[in-house]
This record gives sequence, C-alpha cells and structure tokens, in this order.
Amino acid sequence: MSRKQAREAAFRIIFASLIDMKTEDGATTIFKPDYTFDDAITGGFSLDTESKQYIQSVIEAVEKNYETLSQLIKKHSKNNLTYSVDFSILLLATTEILFLKDIPHNVSANEAVDLAKKFSTDKSPAFINGVLSGVIREQGGN
Repeated sequence: MSRKQAREAAFRIIFASLIDMKTEDGATTIFKPDYTFDDAITGGFSLDTESKQYIQSVIEAVEKNYETLSQLIKKHSKNNLTYSVDFSILLLATTEILFLKDIPHNVSANEAVDLAKKFSTDKSPAFINGVLSGVIREQGGN
C-alpha cells in the first residue's frame, strides 16, 4: 500500500469517527475512533504493517489532540467550516503537519487538496489549501 492509499484510509477512519452531538449550547462535533481495518474503511486497499502503523499514529494523534487541532483549524478557517468531509481532511493534514515530522508540510497540504478533489466540493480544494497555508505559516513553514 502506498502512503497516498494509507492517507486515504486514515481520512476514511477520521470521517467515520466524527460524531455530531447535540448539547444545550447547540451542535458540537466530537471524535470517537472505533474502527477496524476492513474494506469499507480502507477502500479495499491491502494494508501492510507500515501502513497500519501510519494510520494508527494518525488516529491516536487526532484522538489525543482533537481539541487543539479543532481550534487551530477553526482559527485558520475563520469559522467557515461546514462540511464534515473538509473537516476530516483538515484534521488529517493538520495532524501530519504538527505531529508527523517525517512528512514535509507541503506534501501534507498537497495530499489534502487531492483528497478534497476526490471527496468534496469544487470549492473545497482552495478552501483546504488556504486553511493549511495558515497552519503551516503559524508552525514556521517547512
């Protein structure tokens, strides 16, 4: 499995793990990972050990740092985030940028834009690119 395929599988897991919960203050989104590496999640890709390790590291980082990631994404999206697909892609890419130091920031951003082209609206790639550009600038570039 290529890293691109592993990234898509991680995106699918993140998307499947987002749950909108109603609170007294309105709707909020939480992250509750509950997944297995089945065809529905992996898109039918065959997972090797390296891919599983990458996916697990991403999911664990999102779970552990969900609030920080959400706040950073909201800050750079100027609270204009509406699609769960886009939010899932941004969670994945922001996690790579902040916590997976072996992945260049521009690779994370480019792959996120590719995921948006495949899974989201026509406006999403530009939106995601803009948000991630802000995140990367704040992190000191790469």
